[in-house]
Amino acid sequence: MVQVTMVTIVVIALLGVAQASTSSAMTSTVRRSGLDFRLGKCSADDYYVRIHLCSKSFYETVRRNGVVAPNCSTKYSTLRGCMLGVYDDCLNGTLFNVLLGRSGVREQARNNYLAFLGDERYWCTEGGLGVPRYIHAGTNCNPVYAHITKDCVRNYQRFFNSRSTYTRLCWEYHRGKTCLLQNAINHCSFTTIPLSQMMQMIVDVTFDYQPYCRTRVDVATYDQMLHRQTCPPRAHADVIFAVDVSSGTSDAEFQSMKEAIRDIAKKLDFGMSGIRIGFAQFHERTKVSIRLNRYPNLRSFQRGLNRTRRIYTLRHQRHTGSALRYLADNIFDLESNRSVIRPFHTPLCVVMTTGASDDVTEAEAVRTLVERNVHVVRMGPHYSNNNADSDVTMTVDDTLNFTSSCGDVVEEVCFAERLYRDSIRSTPSQATTSAPMDFLNRILSLGSQAHLPLLWQPQPLIFHPFSISSVQEDARGVGTGFNISEFAPLQERVPESFPH
Repeated sequence: MVQVTMVTIVVIALLGVAQASTSSAMTSTVRRSGLDFRLGKCSADDYYVRIHLCSKSFYETVRRNGVVAPNCSTKYSTLRGCMLGVYDDCLNGTLFNVLLGRSGVREQARNNYLAFLGDERYWCTEGGLGVPRYIHAGTNCNPVYAHITKDCVRNYQRFFNSRSTYTRLCWEYHRGKTCLLQNAINHCSFTTIPLSQMMQMIVDVTFDYQPYCRTRVDVATYDQMLHRQTCPPRAHADVIFAVDVSSGTSDAEFQSMKEAIRDIAKKLDFGMSGIRIGFAQFHERTKVSIRLNRYPNLRSFQRGLNRTRRIYTLRHQRHTGSALRYLADNIFDLESNRSVIRPFHTPLCVVMTTGASDDVTEAEAVRTLVERNVHVVRMGPHYSNNNADSDVTMTVDDTLNFTSSCGDVVEEVCFAERLYRDSIRSTPSQATTSAPMDFLNRILSLGSQAHLPLLWQPQPLIFHPFSISSVQEDARGVGTGFNISEFAPLQERVPESFPH
């Protein structure tokens, strides 16, 4: 009987909201595949414009003389009151608000709104841009997401809490927000169509919001950001290149290997949320010349690779097996604290050599790496083309032209990425959704409407520990790295700052 009454109320609300929407032609609506996102009588456009005005006022008053004002707590209270005022104004006097009350979820919806709004620490210490404490219930994010997002906002938060100009904050805020949105698209999936379409709406409506800049920064749409997650260019991998510098390798061949690595790095997004590259040289001994976590962006990596000199030898043999064993023990031993492989990223080892190994341990070392979920690619004139899942060999016909195989290596990086992603389960939902809210959402969707308070159901974001004993066997990894991601759409010219 209660459910029948609820259905009746919902139908009335649907009719009332539809009538209000028809009579309010001046209010624009945001539609994604037929869904009209609303908050009571406010369209999604209207709602986000108004809360952005609240936060813009906060940002313009919270800093004095280039630093955070000591009364930030008061500024936060004003911000919180402003945003709650927008929420209440959009709901008051609507049949949807009556529906929330009669369903017994009005207070719960308000508390959910406050959870996503963020606390004083989020605004006064993290600058209103930080690792999300909550994601929407029904959102599944793979384990790497929680760790990547920390690095997205590291620079912005540092400048927010130091003596910084608005010009600098404009740039860092844009970088951080771009990184957060891009990684949500890359690493999270949604169990319902309304949630998926809400993500698209949030990106398209809020991406160009910039509290520090006077001029617009580059704007990307959801479709553009979705395209970037494909591989190439978007590969989430840690790749070690091991190059042969034995006496059988000429200087010209060594330069050819370095040129090929530069080309591969350019074809893939380099950085914290993309690919990182390490560089090792081997003969009878092995030396790691560039560590995985050494360079934060492509430009600095290219400069470092150009400066890296060959380890010169007189009559040293080629010990490929010993080199792979060294890398297995010192780089790809994911249970060791020495490893800097990022958690839940695809580990790859690419060997470039000019001839057959002079030791007999190569096959055994490759097996060790494969057992540790490392994708191994070996390139040289003596290898036959073999496309096994995790042990790939490629024939290089001209050792003075390793760049001719760059496309094949990039393809292997992407294949390894897909293989590794398939082996990682998404973060399971840790919070149950509200049954009354879910019921209301289903009914309202019949009228092609999605009311935001019904979708704002918080679920804590889980940080998977680095401890091997507490991480799934097929998704092991330790170390984080401290790189800052770089994104193609960012302008070289920094927009003008606020006068101050």
